[in-house]
Amino acid sequence: MLPLRLAGINMSDDASETFSGGVRAFLGSAGFLTMMFGGYYFYEGKGPGPWWMGYFLIGIGLPLFILPAIWKKLRRAKSASDLRPLEYLSNRDSDLSEAIIRASRSSAYGRWFAAQYLAGDDKKPIQVRYLLHVMSSQVFEKMLDGEIEVRGRRPGKMDYELIPRTHWRSSAFFVVENNISLWRIVIAPRGSTQIDREGAIVSSSHPASLERTEQLRDYDSLIVDAHQFEMVFPRKDKIADKYRRRFLLRARWRGLDKNEIKRLC
Repeated sequence: MLPLRLAGINMSDDASETFSGGVRAFLGSAGFLTMMFGGYYFYEGKGPGPWWMGYFLIGIGLPLFILPAIWKKLRRAKSASDLRPLEYLSNRDSDLSEAIIRASRSSAYGRWFAAQYLAGDDKKPIQVRYLLHVMSSQVFEKMLDGEIEVRGRRPGKMDYELIPRTHWRSSAFFVVENNISLWRIVIAPRGSTQIDREGAIVSSSHPASLERTEQLRDYDSLIVDAHQFEMVFPRKDKIADKYRRRFLLRARWRGLDKNEIKRLC
């Protein structure tokens, strides 16, 4: 179609061998042919049908011709809207340990659990290590269920590879102190395990789990998709926020830690 190409329209753009691509190409071609037959009535001045048939065919063909372009724009807009802005994570590819730490303080679940602890029998703010332990356990369960995907990078490699969820069944998360970020989440085998302050495994009661866990610890970096992570552990949750406010109301009535109440509001 030389005239269309001169006008800047390339009919072969976005050609696809998939079924949906074929349907899109068919609609565009059908619309163009329908308008062409409609124009025939005006060009010849007569046709096999009534005089208004030219207007009718062009009126049908034009929407069909532009429908693929409209559909493509709508799909792009929908894809962009699906990725809502991040609420408490900074990067699309977030470090797994950092994601857990931030979720413990900013997610609806983390704040609900801390508010429940504050309004409980101890009547004091939850210890950071305990909160991180609870949050890491929740994240780990979602990883096992496949709701949160984790990718790892081997030493000396550039690409990240998806770690199958079944690979985590012999392992668990442990919270250790860190001189740089205060806290760090490390991977350790299930069972009776001893870990030093640097996160190294000193001993384990389950040699098979230890061997499988070492394969996971071989990754020098573990990341998650921040949008997927925040979808599982959002900053706001209707039910969790409702009960969190009840616990905080109880904490205010008891005159408990004001700074912790302010943080959890």
